[in-house]
Amino acid sequence: MSNPGSESISYSWTASSDNPTDITLSNSKTYEASFDISFDLDEGDYIFTLTVSDGTSTVTDSITVSIYYMDKLIASDGAASDNFGRSVSHFQDKGGISVHP
Repeated sequence: MSNPGSESISYSWTASSDNPTDITLSNSKTYEASFDISFDLDEGDYIFTLTVSDGTSTVTDSITVSIYYMDKLIASDGAASDNFGRSVSHFQDKGGISVHP
């Protein structure tokens, strides 16, 4: 949205009513909001909408945030050790978040 005049621009982020209530949206009145999720949030697509207005014109756009979890792998074969004789284990967490405008 271009603003050739000197009008102030307002921003408003909202979470879709289909989103679960355990998503907390912060800084929703700025151009760059953030959100917090609980660790037990279900996998899925969550929709957030930004509305921008200069008092005369208003535009709206949405993004979809995809939450997905992958199995965690903890492996310890006992064969690896550090210089002090302690067993070394490996941990991988391949969970992720992707954003699609």
